[in-house]
Amino acid sequence: MQSLLFRLSPLPPTSSQLGLHHPAGRRWANSCAAPQISLLACPIMASATADRFRSRRGEPLGQNGECGCSEPGKSTLACALSRELHVLGFLSYVLDGDNVRHGLNKDLSFKAEDRAENIRRIGEVAKLFADAGVICIASLISPYRKDRDACRAMLPESTFIEVFVDTPLEICEARDAKGLYKLARAGKIKGFTGIDDPYEPPLNSECLAEPLNPQYGGGIISNPDFSKGTKGWSSFGFSKVEDRTSDSGNKFLVAYSRSRSYQSISNNVHLEKDKLYTFSAWLQTSEGNADVVVIFKTGGKFIHAGAVEAKSGCWSMLKGGLSVDATGPAKLYFQSNNTQAEIWVDSVSLQPFSKEEWRSHQTQTIRQARMKLVKVKVVDANGRILPNATISINQKRPHFPFGCAIPQSILTNTAYQNYFTSRFTVTTFENEMKWYSTERSQWNEDYSTADAMVAFAQQHGISLRGHNVFWDDPKYQMSWVASLPYDQLKNAAGRRLYSVVSRYKGKIIGWDVVNENLHFNFFEQRLGQGFSGDAYWKALQLDPGTLMFLNEYNTLEQPGDPASTPDKYLQKLKEIQYYTKNWEKIAIGLESHFDQPNIPFMRAALDKLALAKVPIWLTEVDVANIENQAGYLEEILREGFSHPAVQGIVMWAGWHAEGCNRMCLTDNNFRNLPTGDVVDKLIGEWRSEKIVATTDDDGFFKAHLFHGEHEIEISHPSANQISVKSLKVEPALHHESMVLKLD
Repeated sequence: MQSLLFRLSPLPPTSSQLGLHHPAGRRWANSCAAPQISLLACPIMASATADRFRSRRGEPLGQNGECGCSEPGKSTLACALSRELHVLGFLSYVLDGDNVRHGLNKDLSFKAEDRAENIRRIGEVAKLFADAGVICIASLISPYRKDRDACRAMLPESTFIEVFVDTPLEICEARDAKGLYKLARAGKIKGFTGIDDPYEPPLNSECLAEPLNPQYGGGIISNPDFSKGTKGWSSFGFSKVEDRTSDSGNKFLVAYSRSRSYQSISNNVHLEKDKLYTFSAWLQTSEGNADVVVIFKTGGKFIHAGAVEAKSGCWSMLKGGLSVDATGPAKLYFQSNNTQAEIWVDSVSLQPFSKEEWRSHQTQTIRQARMKLVKVKVVDANGRILPNATISINQKRPHFPFGCAIPQSILTNTAYQNYFTSRFTVTTFENEMKWYSTERSQWNEDYSTADAMVAFAQQHGISLRGHNVFWDDPKYQMSWVASLPYDQLKNAAGRRLYSVVSRYKGKIIGWDVVNENLHFNFFEQRLGQGFSGDAYWKALQLDPGTLMFLNEYNTLEQPGDPASTPDKYLQKLKEIQYYTKNWEKIAIGLESHFDQPNIPFMRAALDKLALAKVPIWLTEVDVANIENQAGYLEEILREGFSHPAVQGIVMWAGWHAEGCNRMCLTDNNFRNLPTGDVVDKLIGEWRSEKIVATTDDDGFFKAHLFHGEHEIEISHPSANQISVKSLKVEPALHHESMVLKLD
């Protein structure tokens, strides 16, 4: 698997001009946007600043780079590209990995830390070339995502383009001109990329040369790969539709001459109530970028099933899903507000699952992600095995953080306190930490309520998420904040961040630093586009051990919201990671304010976000007060808990005597409503039941236990006492063995 990174701007040659082809016969694809091109190879590094680049003809230049596994043809491509760029009048230079290791980096080994330094140095050199107006083509092996991201962070935004192309390992291995694969297979070379050392593909490739095959063979979609041309497909909204074939022989369908957003291609399907459908397709545009949504028209409703930012010269995967309230015919089609662009579609899939199949998958992933096989051996004081010893295991505290937001009313209501502390292990304050609560007038800070609530949480062993440092929505700014001129607002924001983050350092497990900054931009408009990145960077400097969250809505809830699609979320996440140069402590917060949930889309979105390899939390889960509210809540919580990337769930259902925000768990006497019954049922399911059993003839006992803190009691007819031990089952390992001694 390989990727290439580079950029030429704003008038680069196309791959057709260059005449470049993939070593396996596939033509190199254009990059994601009009001013970019891309080649096939391994992970590449490229660099070029913006308007300083001029060719000999005075045209603007850009940047290029490539790298990846051994023997994919990186050097051949790099040299061919350099020659073609020269013919077209562009200045370029090739940094070949082997050559660089003979000179600049001859002191480095192939250990992980030296590989990182190798890439860092080459990135710095590429940056110098870019600064001088030269396109730098870096052809090297760069297996680790973190190292490539670090190089990206060196360069101005949009000048480092990473394109992923899937070149099979067997092609690289078949070449093996240096005999390295043979030596690696024989165990004579250790840590060889692709054999016994991983190659980490890009999380969000700017380009895929060709789309992958349809998932599930297309499911119930007829002619999903358009191998039969337009058969089974038609025009939607009077657009023009035709099938085309790429240079490599791949067939796809195109909607063109579009004047309305909904004009595209369509397919008729039959949807069944009580089925859950996963959907996927590969999209491309003829020019520029375009947000493309897939919509199912059925029963008078228009159901949005997913969205993706499609790009020119690049196949992007749209992944989503849907379920329906009634069985009947449906028409799927694609929609984009960019009517100037053609919509290209390929590899479409719609796969149905029964509710039983869906639940079975959830149960399986819960067992894998939330539980561990524990093997206990019991011996006596002399180390002799004890068969038929009685073991009692009781879980005391779950590992998975599950909780609910609270308002300040909990401080004076004992019944509320008892209800809350008997169920939940994590909380968020609804308003009490927000800026408008702690500094209602300038220079007059008051943390007394927030301090009391923090003390309450600590007293009861409740973990606490900080919500929030800033809120980017202009309607939640205090009048004194909104009226400040630039310099005073900058100083006030700086004081706010330092005040709240330093005050609660060590008491908070995570901060929502700039809340909802995909939908809103109050502080960016007033203080510059770098405000969010700077806020996260400063928060990490003040409290480096705490997770700093992007916290957004509609990423899971509304597939049709173009502001916060999973792709847009990951773009923002990357921006913050690059700005702060921190890839571990920037986390994903998903508010999860649902109406009727689209569970298949929720799973698809979580799958895509999980590629970032950072903690994901559902931070403000609630369901509108509609029919089947409790049932919908159960579906959402089950899906969140069963997804292995989700590391915590907080509901937004704080109790208020006058009524809750959107969802209550209890009445005013703290008797469960149907939603509260769902919560109690799931809390019971998500912890190990008390186990009483005996050891086998070899003194062993095995059980699958939920992660968390457990108490074990051991007794045996030969002993007069009961031994009590503590057991902490953690998610790090798939199984755990321990020896317990009955003293």
